[in-house]
Amino acid sequence: MDSLEEKRRLASLKHKRDWYHKNKDKVNKKRREEYQGSNRQEQERLRYLANAEERKKKQKEYSKTDVGQKVCKIAGWKYMGVKENDFDKLYELYTNTTRCDKCDVELVTTMSSPNRKMLDHCHATGMFRNILCGACNNRRGQDRFEEWEIMPEVLKEILNQNQVLV
Repeated sequence: MDSLEEKRRLASLKHKRDWYHKNKDKVNKKRREEYQGSNRQEQERLRYLANAEERKKKQKEYSKTDVGQKVCKIAGWKYMGVKENDFDKLYELYTNTTRCDKCDVELVTTMSSPNRKMLDHCHATGMFRNILCGACNNRRGQDRFEEWEIMPEVLKEILNQNQVLV
């Protein structure tokens, strides 16, 4: 008896699935019309605006967590044009680095310090180079040709062919 009921249930499900696939466009059109005809969009907009303060508070709390700080830092690097295959490893290197790779000064995380920890990268290629203090990073930025010493010969040739000034 159970197997007969199960067969009927499966047949009914198959029939409903087949009907839906045949009438998918009609069903979706009806759903869109119902959604647009309802006050739902306006209600969602008002709910979004009403919860703005709560969202800001949660965002602030999240940005203080380890995961939130990591996500924000990596997003910032990506926005700045850093290209990397494994941002997790790069973030781990960044967080574990305590001294500047160039001048060996102790790195800090405060924004206004010249010893602030910075991720140095090539602006032409986006490739990561070093973890530097703010002072060394600024000096490297002013001396734009210094990175020619660091880049592989093949990359130099490609950039020269395309006349890219680093």
